[in-house]
Amino acid sequence: MMNEAGQVDRVTDCRLRKAPYDWAFAQANAGAIEAHWHERLRKNPAYFNGVVHVMASAGCRIDEGVFSASLVATDFKSFMYWREGGFAPCGVLDAFGSAILRSDEGHVLLGRQRAGNINAGLAYLPGGFIDDRDVALDGTIDMAASIARELVEETGLAATEVQASPGFLITRIGHQVSMAREFKSALGAEDLRALILSRIGGDGEAELIDMVVIRSLADLAGANVPAYTALVLGHVLAA
Repeated sequence: MMNEAGQVDRVTDCRLRKAPYDWAFAQANAGAIEAHWHERLRKNPAYFNGVVHVMASAGCRIDEGVFSASLVATDFKSFMYWREGGFAPCGVLDAFGSAILRSDEGHVLLGRQRAGNINAGLAYLPGGFIDDRDVALDGTIDMAASIARELVEETGLAATEVQASPGFLITRIGHQVSMAREFKSALGAEDLRALILSRIGGDGEAELIDMVVIRSLADLAGANVPAYTALVLGHVLAA
């Protein structure tokens, strides 16, 4: 599943399920994780140790246009230790939802993350961790609902203000898997950016501090975007 060069696939659906076991890496490194967490809290007391999910690399597949995978529940401090330690090989991938927010002209808007967050300064597709709110009682995970919720939470847009496109774009690069869905606004790019900034501008705790309009691949240069964002936008904007 790990793909250093990167790959983007369009699928009709994501079928995800919570795995009925704990993350062995977190259990084996509990002491080091706790020490690392205390050090990170000393530098940033705002961090919150909530439940997040990582993706089991075994069993990830695309079959007849459907992406299937299992996700393992852990906590944020364990994820952060794994990530900041260089993503040690341990049978999981960093998986998350992403919203490809497009203006009426077809431009893409990225969010610039506020200082104090783990992606501070990066311009990326609005989205985030899969958490317990996304897991049904039977263990199934509604990825479409998760992405839509993150888009609303991060941008302040109402669900009725955008139109979701069918299907998903699965971007796999290195240790990361982005499960993205496209959303279209009836507003032009600058008006959409202004609307979002008016919604989040007065919230000092908002995760995003700015919106970046990407009109072409040339706009990615110097925008400080993560590799998965550059890869999927290369696919989207070239289409």
